[in-house]
Amino acid sequence: MAGKFQSNAVQGDLFGGPVAQPRYVPKPQHVRNRLDCALAELRAATTMPWDRSWLHLNELTFRDIPRHLPDQDEAARYRAEFKRELERLLPTANFERVDIDAPPRRY
Repeated sequence: MAGKFQSNAVQGDLFGGPVAQPRYVPKPQHVRNRLDCALAELRAATTMPWDRSWLHLNELTFRDIPRHLPDQDEAARYRAEFKRELERLLPTANFERVDIDAPPRRY
């Protein structure tokens, strides 16, 4: 199983009582693995390895997923490293400047 399911509600009875809706909580190591994989790809690159849509997906990933880490200082370090790598690689791509602290873009 990839993560834990948590619920604050009481399980419903057989006759229509309230039903608990499980909430997925990713394991911190799975979060780290996902972030480390993306950072490794950026570190190994000499030019931007992603197209615009893949870049946008990773912007969202590095904005949202680190909040599932128990240590928010660690989450901030991942976001800062992502920003550093983008600053290094974006001049090699034909993309506008990315600000992962900004709200998501609406298309």
